[in-house]
Amino acid sequence: MRAKFLVPLLALLLSPASGLVAQQLLPGHAYGRGYGMPKHESDAVKSYVTAASQGNAASAQLPAVNLKIRAALVTADLKVQPIPKLSLELRAVGAPAGAEPIQVTTSFEGTAEIALAAGRYRVNTPHPVDFEGKTYTWDFEVTLEPPEKSLELSRDNAKVTEATVPPAGEPDLSAQFRQLQPCVVTVRSEIGHGTGFILDRSGLI
Repeated sequence: MRAKFLVPLLALLLSPASGLVAQQLLPGHAYGRGYGMPKHESDAVKSYVTAASQGNAASAQLPAVNLKIRAALVTADLKVQPIPKLSLELRAVGAPAGAEPIQVTTSFEGTAEIALAAGRYRVNTPHPVDFEGKTYTWDFEVTLEPPEKSLELSRDNAKVTEATVPPAGEPDLSAQFRQLQPCVVTVRSEIGHGTGFILDRSGLI
């Protein structure tokens, strides 16, 4: 029964906030045997310490990578059009089935930034982008190496298909976006920046 209490205690002591105990306990030693601990409890302790030490070592070997994402498409008149509020999902290649993806959304400028552990990831867009009569989706793998990685989402690495015409009565969101996009302004201050709209009594300016 004591082993059931020892494992939760070790989980607390071996947490990232308690690296001291993790450094003092070395896997492969029969901790507590000198104080009358039965062998099966000692084995449970050793197994937990070994697994925790290996997990901590694996995490320490994966440096963080600053991933900078930029999503943009080129219009028919050769103007670069950022893709705002684009949802992205990133999954580590080899992650267990059913693992939750890392979700990222671009800003109104079509950019996003996130820190991830080094490794190989699959990037995909759960929702397509309709742009100038075509539909764009992204699904590819990328390798992240420290200290920084720039990722461009463009026509070059997208899957492009002909856009379907929305049924009568449903709004054409792509057309609405092209109509309203010039109304978006960048607001800058001493503490940061953001985006917004300018309104008067007649509506958007």
